[in-house]
Amino acid sequence: MKSLMSSLLMRSGMSNLEATARTVRGGTSLATLVLLASVASGGLACDLTLEGDEQPDQEFSAGADEVEIECDCPPSTVAAAPSVTLGPDGRLQYRPTAQGDTVPDFSNAGYRGGGVALPAVPVVRTLNPISGDAQVMIQRAIDEVSALPRDSRGFRGAILLKKGIYRIPGSLFIRASGVVLRGEGDEANGTVLLATGTNRRTLLRIEGGPIQPAKPTHTLTDRYVPVGARSFNVDSTSGLRVGDTIVLERPSTAEWIRAIGMDRIPPRADGGEVQQWEPGYYDLEFERVITAINGTRVFIDEPLVNSLDAKYGGGTITRYTTGKRLEEVGIERLRGDTVYSGPEDENHAWTFMEFTHVANAWVSNVTGIHFSHSVVMVSGDSKAMTVRNVKSLEPISLMDGDRRYPFHIVKGHGLLFYKCQSWNSRHDFVTGSRVTGPNVFLEGQAYDTVEVGPHHRWAVGTLFDNIIVRGSGSLSAYNRSNQGSGQGWSGANQVFWNSEAPRMTCESPPTAQNWNVGSVTAKPSRQCLWESIGKPVPIASLYRAQLAQRLGTQALRNLDATASATPAPSRSALRPPPRRLEPR
Repeated sequence: MKSLMSSLLMRSGMSNLEATARTVRGGTSLATLVLLASVASGGLACDLTLEGDEQPDQEFSAGADEVEIECDCPPSTVAAAPSVTLGPDGRLQYRPTAQGDTVPDFSNAGYRGGGVALPAVPVVRTLNPISGDAQVMIQRAIDEVSALPRDSRGFRGAILLKKGIYRIPGSLFIRASGVVLRGEGDEANGTVLLATGTNRRTLLRIEGGPIQPAKPTHTLTDRYVPVGARSFNVDSTSGLRVGDTIVLERPSTAEWIRAIGMDRIPPRADGGEVQQWEPGYYDLEFERVITAINGTRVFIDEPLVNSLDAKYGGGTITRYTTGKRLEEVGIERLRGDTVYSGPEDENHAWTFMEFTHVANAWVSNVTGIHFSHSVVMVSGDSKAMTVRNVKSLEPISLMDGDRRYPFHIVKGHGLLFYKCQSWNSRHDFVTGSRVTGPNVFLEGQAYDTVEVGPHHRWAVGTLFDNIIVRGSGSLSAYNRSNQGSGQGWSGANQVFWNSEAPRMTCESPPTAQNWNVGSVTAKPSRQCLWESIGKPVPIASLYRAQLAQRLGTQALRNLDATASATPAPSRSALRPPPRRLEPR
């Protein structure tokens, strides 16, 4: 079928006609065309041909107001025009949707807000491997460094673990800012943290405290604040200052849940439990910093990645304090492994490392092997992190739910996963329920996976930029309906950019959209805002282009400043490592 937009433009001859097609659940979807026209004569008349649906041409006339036409038709697969282009001056230009939403700027993702080189922190403690339990020795060194004063950059120092195997029967904890744990290589003969014993656990925990609300709270007064916006109006700015951390809360009202169909999730064929979405359980919280105040207008450091619509409850802002959160913590050049007794054994360590309530942190040149759930998991009020050159190999578990999520964002924003790789997983680069970005997965590869993309329940604002999926897996953002216990819409305002996967399932939810730009797939499925299907667009990387425009080309060099000296392999050269599943 030809694009509906192309058909409209061809028949109307109007360059200022805009159309958006959206599909909902079902094989033959319901497309809603929102036609906006501003014509000097006060009206527009043309006919609409829907090819392949046995419906006659439909006549309509529209003025400057919005008109909706509903018709049963196969889904369109081509967006009206590019969402992001390069202007004559070489700068990025963003084309808004009919509602005013634009592709967000993701360039704040990463350590210290993106474009900042990872620091080289001096070593203050050096440890050598010992026979037997090394947990007490390493934890003592972490605690000693945690008690040192922080220098002018906020660092206490690095602990260097010399090459060898360090057996850990429990978990290690970092609970102070400015501590770095460093090895001498993530190869099998490098520095290996080996989780022993049969307890399901996380091997390395980096734990701070949550951000805390403080007065005042103010209500937004705008009728609609679009995706991509960096400012909005409130009823008062009393008690707010430039530099304040705020949390902008978007409520999950019954009206919004009804609009997206999540109060009508169908029953499962197997009789399993399905939970309808309930008001108040799907509120979204966006942490931002105030950069300017002009009257009642507040400006923020990062764009919004979900619209705020007055008819669905609008939003509020509240000032927060962040003093309990950890900062300036790094994990470098380590390998994590776990003892196990067979290819489906689950009585061993499940996650290599988890960051909770941490900001301005990094993981670099790390490998995790045999963990059941994650290699790097991020949760709590975490922000501004870079996870770079990290591998997940040979997970040991059943192929079942809540397993094999090697790079997992449970909660957090401003997170950059860069040049990460995984093998034999289920959800490789994944966000959980209600994750509020912007977050970025950049130039990663997933082999022999099930699915890459948001997993469930309205994660917003994730960029999958040059993600390569090999095998039979998919890159997907869609309505998962009654899967799980009613996972519903997995993600909104997601962006797939110049990526490749055998299968792609991309569907835009009501009240939002998902973009798929320049991606290559043999089996495209369903409907979102598709652009340049099967042909990468000239803007090779959206994140890199946005970062360079905001901070200059030095920021791009900083992105790789501490990367491995070994060049990243080409897409064609990437091959899975040999599988080794014998007991340890």
